[in-house]
Amino acid sequence: MIVGWLVCSSMLLVLVFVHQEPPFYIDSQLRGKDLSDLSPAELRGRINWKAPSSGSLYIVVMMLASLGYMIADVASDGLVVEFAQREPENSRGNIQSTVYLVRSIAMILAALLVGFGLNSNDYGGSFTWSFTMSQLMLILSLLSLLAIPAALWLVQEPSLGDHVPRFSDYMRSLWLLIQNSAMVQILAYRFFSGIFDGFTVTAGDPIQRYWAKVRPLNESLFSVLGLVVFSAALYVTKRIGLGWSWRRVIIWTTVSVIVLDAIVGMLTIWNVVRSQWFWLGTPILEELPQAMNFLVSTFVVVELAEIGNEAAVYGLLTTVSNLSSPFSSCISKNVNALFDVTVTDIIQDTAHVRQQVTWTFVIAYIMKLLSLAWLPLLPRQKRETQALKQRARPWLWGGVASISVFTFALVWSVTTNLLSIFSSTACLVIAGGTGCK
Repeated sequence: MIVGWLVCSSMLLVLVFVHQEPPFYIDSQLRGKDLSDLSPAELRGRINWKAPSSGSLYIVVMMLASLGYMIADVASDGLVVEFAQREPENSRGNIQSTVYLVRSIAMILAALLVGFGLNSNDYGGSFTWSFTMSQLMLILSLLSLLAIPAALWLVQEPSLGDHVPRFSDYMRSLWLLIQNSAMVQILAYRFFSGIFDGFTVTAGDPIQRYWAKVRPLNESLFSVLGLVVFSAALYVTKRIGLGWSWRRVIIWTTVSVIVLDAIVGMLTIWNVVRSQWFWLGTPILEELPQAMNFLVSTFVVVELAEIGNEAAVYGLLTTVSNLSSPFSSCISKNVNALFDVTVTDIIQDTAHVRQQVTWTFVIAYIMKLLSLAWLPLLPRQKRETQALKQRARPWLWGGVASISVFTFALVWSVTTNLLSIFSSTACLVIAGGTGCK
Protein backbone atom coordinates (compact mmCIF):
# COMPACT_ATOMS: atom_id res chain seq x y z
CA MET A 1 0.00 0.00 0.00
CA ILE A 2 2.80 2.40 0.93
CA VAL A 3 4.60 1.89 -2.39
CA GLY A 4 1.37 2.36 -4.34
CA TRP A 5 0.35 5.58 -2.63
CA LEU A 6 3.90 6.93 -2.87
CA VAL A 7 3.92 6.36 -6.64
CA CYS A 8 0.46 7.92 -6.99
CA SER A 9 1.36 10.98 -4.91
CA SER A 10 4.69 11.47 -6.71
CA MET A 11 3.11 11.38 -10.16
CA LEU A 12 0.45 13.90 -9.16
CA LEU A 13 3.19 16.10 -7.71
CA VAL A 14 4.98 16.05 -11.08
CA LEU A 15 1.87 17.59 -12.66
CA VAL A 16 2.03 20.48 -10.19
CA PHE A 17 5.08 21.81 -12.04
CA VAL A 18 3.81 21.23 -15.59
CA HIS A 19 3.07 24.35 -17.61
CA GLN A 20 -0.67 24.67 -18.20
CA GLU A 21 -1.72 25.74 -21.67
CA PRO A 22 -4.53 28.29 -22.06
CA PRO A 23 -7.94 26.68 -22.71
CA PHE A 24 -8.98 25.66 -26.22
CA TYR A 25 -11.75 28.28 -26.24
CA ILE A 26 -9.85 31.44 -25.38
CA ASP A 27 -13.04 33.26 -26.32
CA SER A 28 -15.74 31.37 -24.42
CA GLN A 29 -18.43 32.73 -26.76
CA LEU A 30 -17.21 30.28 -29.41
CA ARG A 31 -17.99 27.28 -27.22
CA GLY A 32 -20.64 25.12 -28.90
CA LYS A 33 -20.35 26.83 -32.29
CA ASP A 34 -19.33 25.21 -35.58
CA LEU A 35 -15.81 26.58 -36.07
CA SER A 36 -15.80 25.58 -39.74
CA ASP A 37 -18.20 28.47 -40.39
CA LEU A 38 -15.57 30.99 -39.26
CA SER A 39 -12.55 32.18 -41.21
CA PRO A 40 -8.97 31.80 -39.91
CA ALA A 41 -8.88 35.56 -39.36
CA GLU A 42 -11.99 35.38 -37.17
CA LEU A 43 -10.48 32.54 -35.12
CA ARG A 44 -7.06 34.12 -34.67
CA GLY A 45 -6.39 34.77 -30.99
CA ARG A 46 -9.71 33.23 -29.97
CA ILE A 47 -8.79 29.52 -30.24
CA ASN A 48 -5.75 27.74 -28.79
CA TRP A 49 -5.06 24.97 -31.27
CA LYS A 50 -2.23 23.62 -29.09
CA ALA A 51 -4.54 22.82 -26.18
CA PRO A 52 -5.58 19.27 -27.26
CA SER A 53 -1.99 18.09 -27.79
CA SER A 54 -0.88 19.54 -24.44
CA GLY A 55 -3.05 16.96 -22.68
CA SER A 56 -0.78 14.09 -23.72
CA LEU A 57 1.65 14.64 -20.86
CA TYR A 58 -1.19 14.79 -18.33
CA ILE A 59 -2.60 11.51 -19.63
CA VAL A 60 0.72 9.64 -19.48
CA VAL A 61 1.58 10.87 -15.98
CA MET A 62 -1.94 10.13 -14.73
CA MET A 63 -1.60 6.63 -16.15
CA LEU A 64 1.39 6.17 -13.84
CA ALA A 65 -0.55 7.72 -10.94
CA SER A 66 -3.37 5.26 -11.62
CA LEU A 67 -0.83 2.43 -11.59
CA GLY A 68 0.24 3.48 -8.11
CA TYR A 69 -3.36 3.67 -6.96
CA MET A 70 -4.09 0.20 -8.32
CA ILE A 71 -1.07 -1.25 -6.47
CA ALA A 72 -2.40 0.15 -3.21
CA ASP A 73 -5.98 -0.79 -4.03
CA VAL A 74 -5.23 -4.44 -4.78
CA ALA A 75 -3.17 -4.79 -1.60
CA SER A 76 -5.96 -3.31 0.52
CA ASP A 77 -8.63 -5.39 -1.24
CA GLY A 78 -6.56 -8.49 -0.53
CA LEU A 79 -6.73 -7.57 3.14
CA VAL A 80 -10.50 -7.14 2.86
CA VAL A 81 -10.79 -10.62 1.35
CA GLU A 82 -8.74 -12.05 4.22
CA PHE A 83 -11.18 -10.57 6.74
CA ALA A 84 -14.24 -11.51 4.68
CA GLN A 85 -13.22 -15.17 4.67
CA ARG A 86 -13.62 -15.23 8.45
CA GLU A 87 -17.33 -14.46 8.18
CA PRO A 88 -19.89 -17.29 8.35
CA GLU A 89 -21.46 -18.24 5.02
CA ASN A 90 -24.87 -16.68 5.71
CA SER A 91 -23.33 -13.24 6.35
CA ARG A 92 -20.23 -13.44 4.16
CA GLY A 93 -20.00 -10.30 2.05
CA ASN A 94 -20.95 -7.95 4.88
CA ILE A 95 -17.38 -6.68 5.35
CA GLN A 96 -16.91 -6.12 1.62
CA SER A 97 -20.19 -4.21 1.41
CA THR A 98 -19.22 -2.01 4.35
CA VAL A 99 -15.78 -1.21 2.91
CA TYR A 100 -17.19 -0.27 -0.50
CA LEU A 101 -19.91 1.77 1.20
CA VAL A 102 -17.28 3.83 3.05
CA ARG A 103 -15.30 4.25 -0.18
CA SER A 104 -18.39 5.53 -2.02
CA ILE A 105 -19.02 8.08 0.72
CA ALA A 106 -15.42 9.30 0.41
CA MET A 107 -15.88 9.62 -3.35
CA ILE A 108 -18.64 12.14 -2.67
CA LEU A 109 -16.03 14.51 -1.23
CA ALA A 110 -13.88 14.09 -4.35
CA ALA A 111 -16.85 14.89 -6.59
CA LEU A 112 -17.58 18.04 -4.58
CA LEU A 113 -13.94 19.13 -4.80
CA VAL A 114 -13.93 18.87 -8.59
CA GLY A 115 -17.44 20.28 -8.98
CA PHE A 116 -16.82 23.46 -7.03
CA GLY A 117 -13.08 23.74 -7.71
CA LEU A 118 -13.24 23.47 -11.52
CA ASN A 119 -16.31 25.52 -12.38
CA SER A 120 -14.88 28.70 -13.85
CA ASN A 121 -15.41 29.97 -17.38
CA ASP A 122 -12.25 28.13 -18.52
CA TYR A 123 -13.92 24.82 -17.68
CA GLY A 124 -17.31 25.75 -19.13
CA GLY A 125 -18.69 26.78 -15.75
CA SER A 126 -20.07 29.97 -14.25
CA PHE A 127 -17.79 30.77 -11.28
CA THR A 128 -15.42 33.73 -11.40
CA TRP A 129 -12.69 31.63 -9.77
CA SER A 130 -11.39 28.09 -9.89
CA PHE A 131 -8.36 26.01 -9.05
CA THR A 132 -5.68 25.77 -11.65
CA MET A 133 -4.73 22.24 -12.66
CA SER A 134 -1.49 22.65 -10.69
CA GLN A 135 -3.40 23.57 -7.54
CA LEU A 136 -5.80 20.65 -7.94
CA MET A 137 -2.94 18.21 -8.54
CA LEU A 138 -1.21 19.49 -5.39
CA ILE A 139 -4.35 18.92 -3.31
CA LEU A 140 -4.78 15.40 -4.69
CA SER A 141 -1.08 14.64 -4.19
CA LEU A 142 -1.26 15.65 -0.52
CA LEU A 143 -4.43 13.63 0.00
CA SER A 144 -2.72 10.58 -1.51
CA LEU A 145 0.26 11.18 0.75
CA LEU A 146 -2.03 11.08 3.81
CA ALA A 147 -2.86 7.46 2.98
CA ILE A 148 0.74 6.43 3.75
CA PRO A 149 0.64 7.08 7.54
CA ALA A 150 -2.83 5.55 7.55
CA ALA A 151 -1.40 2.38 6.00
CA LEU A 152 1.49 2.39 8.49
CA TRP A 153 -0.48 2.93 11.68
CA LEU A 154 -4.04 1.77 11.02
CA VAL A 155 -3.46 -1.44 9.07
CA GLN A 156 -2.52 -4.37 11.30
CA GLU A 157 -0.64 -6.99 9.31
CA PRO A 158 0.91 -10.05 10.97
CA SER A 159 4.64 -10.47 10.42
CA LEU A 160 5.69 -13.48 8.36
CA GLY A 161 9.08 -13.62 10.07
CA ASP A 162 11.33 -16.13 8.31
CA HIS A 163 8.42 -17.50 6.28
CA VAL A 164 8.48 -14.83 3.59
CA PRO A 165 8.20 -16.75 0.29
CA ARG A 166 10.90 -16.32 -2.31
CA PHE A 167 9.89 -14.52 -5.48
CA SER A 168 10.39 -17.67 -7.56
CA ASP A 169 8.17 -19.67 -5.21
CA TYR A 170 5.50 -16.97 -5.32
CA MET A 171 5.52 -16.87 -9.13
CA ARG A 172 5.30 -20.67 -9.23
CA SER A 173 2.25 -20.61 -6.96
CA LEU A 174 0.74 -17.85 -9.09
CA TRP A 175 1.25 -19.96 -12.23
CA LEU A 176 -0.46 -22.92 -10.53
CA LEU A 177 -3.32 -20.59 -9.58
CA ILE A 178 -3.73 -19.40 -13.18
CA GLN A 179 -3.84 -23.03 -14.35
CA ASN A 180 -6.68 -23.87 -11.96
CA SER A 181 -9.76 -24.64 -14.05
CA ALA A 182 -12.07 -22.77 -11.65
CA MET A 183 -9.88 -19.67 -11.85
CA VAL A 184 -9.69 -19.90 -15.65
CA GLN A 185 -13.49 -20.05 -15.79
CA ILE A 186 -13.97 -16.96 -13.60
CA LEU A 187 -11.19 -15.07 -15.40
CA ALA A 188 -12.88 -15.81 -18.73
CA TYR A 189 -16.19 -14.53 -17.39
CA ARG A 190 -14.73 -11.32 -15.96
CA PHE A 191 -12.73 -10.55 -19.11
CA PHE A 192 -15.17 -11.36 -21.90
CA SER A 193 -18.30 -10.10 -20.14
CA GLY A 194 -16.35 -6.94 -19.28
CA ILE A 195 -15.46 -6.36 -22.93
CA PHE A 196 -19.10 -6.50 -24.02
CA ASP A 197 -20.51 -4.65 -21.00
CA GLY A 198 -17.86 -1.93 -21.23
CA PHE A 199 -18.67 -1.02 -24.83
CA THR A 200 -19.23 2.75 -24.90
CA VAL A 201 -20.42 5.57 -27.15
CA THR A 202 -17.62 8.04 -27.88
CA ALA A 203 -20.13 10.81 -28.62
CA GLY A 204 -21.47 10.74 -25.07
CA ASP A 205 -19.44 13.69 -23.81
CA PRO A 206 -20.15 16.09 -26.72
CA ILE A 207 -23.85 15.11 -26.57
CA GLN A 208 -23.88 16.06 -22.91
CA ARG A 209 -22.06 19.31 -23.58
CA TYR A 210 -23.72 20.57 -26.77
CA TRP A 211 -27.15 18.92 -26.90
CA ALA A 212 -28.08 18.56 -23.24
CA LYS A 213 -26.02 21.66 -22.35
CA VAL A 214 -24.94 20.27 -19.00
CA ARG A 215 -23.03 22.70 -16.78
CA PRO A 216 -19.94 21.38 -14.95
CA LEU A 217 -21.22 22.26 -11.47
CA ASN A 218 -24.57 20.58 -12.06
CA GLU A 219 -22.80 17.51 -13.42
CA SER A 220 -20.71 17.28 -10.25
CA LEU A 221 -23.68 17.84 -7.96
CA PHE A 222 -25.64 15.10 -9.69
CA SER A 223 -22.56 12.88 -9.49
CA VAL A 224 -22.76 13.38 -5.74
CA LEU A 225 -26.43 12.41 -5.76
CA GLY A 226 -25.53 9.38 -7.86
CA LEU A 227 -22.91 8.35 -5.31
CA VAL A 228 -25.48 8.75 -2.54
CA VAL A 229 -27.84 6.40 -4.40
CA PHE A 230 -24.92 4.06 -5.11
CA SER A 231 -24.03 4.00 -1.41
CA ALA A 232 -27.65 3.40 -0.45
CA ALA A 233 -27.83 0.49 -2.91
CA LEU A 234 -24.69 -1.01 -1.38
CA TYR A 235 -26.29 -0.77 2.05
CA VAL A 236 -29.52 -2.39 0.85
CA THR A 237 -27.57 -5.22 -0.77
CA LYS A 238 -25.57 -5.65 2.41
CA ARG A 239 -28.73 -5.91 4.49
CA ILE A 240 -30.95 -8.12 2.35
CA GLY A 241 -29.05 -9.17 -0.77
CA LEU A 242 -26.18 -11.36 0.39
CA GLY A 243 -28.12 -14.48 -0.56
CA TRP A 244 -29.44 -13.27 -3.90
CA SER A 245 -28.59 -15.25 -7.04
CA TRP A 246 -25.62 -13.52 -8.63
CA ARG A 247 -26.78 -14.39 -12.14
CA ARG A 248 -30.29 -13.02 -11.62
CA VAL A 249 -28.96 -9.81 -10.11
CA ILE A 250 -26.63 -9.23 -13.07
CA ILE A 251 -29.39 -9.95 -15.61
CA TRP A 252 -31.85 -7.63 -13.88
CA THR A 253 -29.34 -4.82 -13.36
CA THR A 254 -27.96 -4.97 -16.91
CA VAL A 255 -31.39 -4.83 -18.53
CA SER A 256 -32.53 -2.05 -16.17
CA VAL A 257 -29.53 0.13 -16.98
CA ILE A 258 -30.04 -0.37 -20.74
CA VAL A 259 -33.72 0.58 -20.56
CA LEU A 260 -33.11 3.69 -18.46
CA ASP A 261 -30.17 4.79 -20.60
CA ALA A 262 -32.11 4.22 -23.83
CA ILE A 263 -34.98 6.43 -22.65
CA VAL A 264 -32.66 9.32 -21.87
CA GLY A 265 -30.44 8.78 -24.91
CA MET A 266 -33.12 8.52 -27.59
CA LEU A 267 -35.19 11.45 -26.30
CA THR A 268 -32.07 13.62 -26.20
CA ILE A 269 -30.71 12.51 -29.58
CA TRP A 270 -33.96 13.27 -31.41
CA ASN A 271 -34.52 16.57 -29.59
CA VAL A 272 -37.71 15.45 -27.85
CA VAL A 273 -36.32 16.46 -24.48
CA ARG A 274 -33.02 18.28 -24.30
CA SER A 275 -32.57 19.34 -20.72
CA GLN A 276 -29.54 19.02 -18.51
CA TRP A 277 -31.82 18.05 -15.61
CA PHE A 278 -33.34 15.20 -17.62
CA TRP A 279 -29.93 14.07 -18.87
CA LEU A 280 -28.43 14.14 -15.37
CA GLY A 281 -31.46 13.10 -13.34
CA THR A 282 -32.57 9.85 -14.90
CA PRO A 283 -29.14 8.15 -14.82
CA ILE A 284 -29.13 8.55 -11.04
CA LEU A 285 -31.67 5.73 -11.02
CA GLU A 286 -29.10 3.62 -12.87
CA GLU A 287 -26.82 3.78 -9.84
CA LEU A 288 -29.13 1.41 -7.95
CA PRO A 289 -28.73 -1.58 -10.29
CA GLN A 290 -25.09 -0.69 -11.05
CA ALA A 291 -24.17 -0.83 -7.36
CA MET A 292 -25.78 -4.23 -6.96
CA ASN A 293 -24.06 -5.49 -10.10
CA PHE A 294 -20.68 -4.25 -8.89
CA LEU A 295 -21.02 -5.74 -5.43
CA VAL A 296 -22.14 -9.24 -6.39
CA SER A 297 -19.30 -9.43 -8.93
CA THR A 298 -16.80 -9.06 -6.06
CA PHE A 299 -18.32 -11.76 -3.84
CA VAL A 300 -16.89 -14.58 -5.96
CA VAL A 301 -13.35 -13.45 -5.08
CA VAL A 302 -13.80 -14.34 -1.41
CA GLU A 303 -14.97 -17.82 -2.31
CA LEU A 304 -12.07 -18.49 -4.68
CA ALA A 305 -9.25 -17.18 -2.49
CA GLU A 306 -7.23 -19.46 -0.23
CA ILE A 307 -5.31 -18.55 2.90
CA GLY A 308 -2.12 -16.79 1.85
CA ASN A 309 -3.10 -15.91 -1.73
CA GLU A 310 -5.91 -13.43 -1.06
CA ALA A 311 -4.11 -10.48 -2.68
CA ALA A 312 -2.96 -12.64 -5.60
CA VAL A 313 -6.50 -13.82 -6.34
CA TYR A 314 -7.97 -10.35 -5.96
CA GLY A 315 -5.14 -8.80 -7.96
CA LEU A 316 -5.54 -11.34 -10.74
CA LEU A 317 -9.30 -10.85 -11.03
CA THR A 318 -8.99 -7.07 -10.67
CA THR A 319 -6.29 -6.95 -13.35
CA VAL A 320 -8.42 -8.94 -15.77
CA SER A 321 -11.51 -6.82 -15.04
CA ASN A 322 -9.59 -3.58 -15.49
CA LEU A 323 -7.90 -4.95 -18.61
CA SER A 324 -11.24 -5.59 -20.27
CA SER A 325 -12.18 -1.91 -19.88
CA PRO A 326 -9.41 -0.31 -22.03
CA PHE A 327 -9.64 -3.19 -24.51
CA SER A 328 -13.37 -2.56 -24.81
CA SER A 329 -12.66 1.16 -25.14
CA CYS A 330 -10.31 0.47 -28.06
CA ILE A 331 -12.96 -1.59 -29.82
CA SER A 332 -15.56 1.10 -29.11
CA LYS A 333 -13.39 3.82 -30.63
CA ASN A 334 -12.74 1.80 -33.76
CA VAL A 335 -16.44 0.95 -34.23
CA ASN A 336 -17.59 4.52 -33.52
CA ALA A 337 -15.00 5.85 -35.97
CA LEU A 338 -17.11 4.28 -38.75
CA PHE A 339 -19.93 6.74 -37.98
CA ASP A 340 -20.21 10.52 -38.28
CA VAL A 341 -20.22 11.28 -34.55
CA THR A 342 -17.31 13.69 -34.10
CA VAL A 343 -17.60 16.85 -32.03
CA THR A 344 -18.10 18.87 -35.22
CA ASP A 345 -20.90 16.51 -36.30
CA ILE A 346 -22.64 16.85 -32.93
CA ILE A 347 -22.47 20.64 -33.12
CA GLN A 348 -24.01 20.59 -36.63
CA ASP A 349 -26.90 18.45 -35.28
CA THR A 350 -28.35 17.31 -38.62
CA ALA A 351 -30.84 14.46 -39.15
CA HIS A 352 -28.01 12.38 -40.61
CA VAL A 353 -25.89 12.91 -37.49
CA ARG A 354 -28.80 11.93 -35.25
CA GLN A 355 -29.22 8.69 -37.20
CA GLN A 356 -25.52 7.98 -36.93
CA VAL A 357 -25.52 8.60 -33.17
CA THR A 358 -28.60 6.40 -32.76
CA TRP A 359 -26.80 3.51 -34.42
CA THR A 360 -23.83 3.85 -32.05
CA PHE A 361 -26.20 3.73 -29.08
CA VAL A 362 -28.02 0.68 -30.47
CA ILE A 363 -24.73 -1.14 -31.04
CA ALA A 364 -23.65 -0.35 -27.47
CA TYR A 365 -26.93 -1.73 -26.06
CA ILE A 366 -26.63 -4.92 -28.13
CA MET A 367 -23.08 -5.41 -26.87
CA LYS A 368 -24.20 -4.99 -23.26
CA LEU A 369 -26.95 -7.56 -23.75
CA LEU A 370 -24.42 -9.95 -25.28
CA SER A 371 -22.37 -9.67 -22.08
CA LEU A 372 -25.09 -11.80 -20.45
CA ALA A 373 -24.15 -14.70 -22.74
CA TRP A 374 -21.11 -15.29 -20.53
CA LEU A 375 -23.18 -15.68 -17.34
CA PRO A 376 -23.10 -19.52 -17.38
CA LEU A 377 -19.42 -19.21 -16.45
CA LEU A 378 -20.36 -17.43 -13.21
CA PRO A 379 -21.59 -19.57 -10.29
CA ARG A 380 -25.03 -18.72 -8.93
CA GLN A 381 -23.96 -18.27 -5.32
CA LYS A 382 -21.37 -19.11 -2.65
CA ARG A 383 -22.07 -22.83 -2.41
CA GLU A 384 -21.87 -23.24 -6.18
CA THR A 385 -18.50 -21.45 -6.11
CA GLN A 386 -17.22 -23.77 -3.39
CA ALA A 387 -18.41 -26.77 -5.43
CA LEU A 388 -16.63 -25.35 -8.48
CA LYS A 389 -13.41 -25.13 -6.46
CA GLN A 390 -13.74 -28.73 -5.31
CA ARG A 391 -14.17 -29.94 -8.89
CA ALA A 392 -11.28 -27.83 -10.14
CA ARG A 393 -8.25 -29.46 -11.71
CA PRO A 394 -4.94 -28.27 -13.17
CA TRP A 395 -5.44 -27.14 -16.77
CA LEU A 396 -2.16 -26.27 -18.46
CA TRP A 397 -3.61 -25.09 -21.77
CA GLY A 398 -6.23 -23.04 -19.95
CA GLY A 399 -3.46 -21.19 -18.13
CA VAL A 400 -1.46 -20.73 -21.33
CA ALA A 401 -4.53 -19.42 -23.16
CA SER A 402 -5.34 -17.03 -20.30
CA ILE A 403 -1.86 -15.52 -20.23
CA SER A 404 -1.75 -15.28 -24.04
CA VAL A 405 -5.12 -13.54 -24.34
CA PHE A 406 -4.51 -11.15 -21.46
CA THR A 407 -1.01 -10.27 -22.66
CA PHE A 408 -2.33 -9.50 -26.14
CA ALA A 409 -5.14 -7.39 -24.66
CA LEU A 410 -2.67 -5.48 -22.47
CA VAL A 411 -0.23 -4.76 -25.30
CA TRP A 412 -3.05 -3.84 -27.70
CA SER A 413 -4.79 -1.56 -25.19
CA VAL A 414 -1.64 0.27 -24.10
CA THR A 415 -0.42 0.70 -27.68
CA THR A 416 -3.69 1.96 -29.15
CA ASN A 417 -4.44 4.25 -26.24
CA LEU A 418 -0.97 5.79 -26.36
CA LEU A 419 -1.30 6.27 -30.12
CA SER A 420 -4.66 8.01 -29.64
CA ILE A 421 -3.31 10.72 -27.32
CA PHE A 422 -0.61 12.06 -29.64
CA SER A 423 -1.74 14.26 -32.51
CA SER A 424 0.69 12.70 -35.00
CA THR A 425 -0.72 9.18 -34.48
CA ALA A 426 -4.30 9.83 -33.32
CA CYS A 427 -5.46 9.77 -36.94
CA LEU A 428 -4.43 6.11 -37.37
CA VAL A 429 -7.30 3.65 -37.78
CA ILE A 430 -5.83 1.43 -35.06
CA ALA A 431 -6.08 4.40 -32.67
CA GLY A 432 -9.72 5.06 -33.53
CA GLY A 433 -9.05 7.65 -36.24
CA THR A 434 -10.21 7.71 -39.84
CA GLY A 435 -6.75 7.29 -41.34
CA CYS A 436 -3.80 9.66 -41.73
CA LYS A 437 -3.36 11.57 -44.97
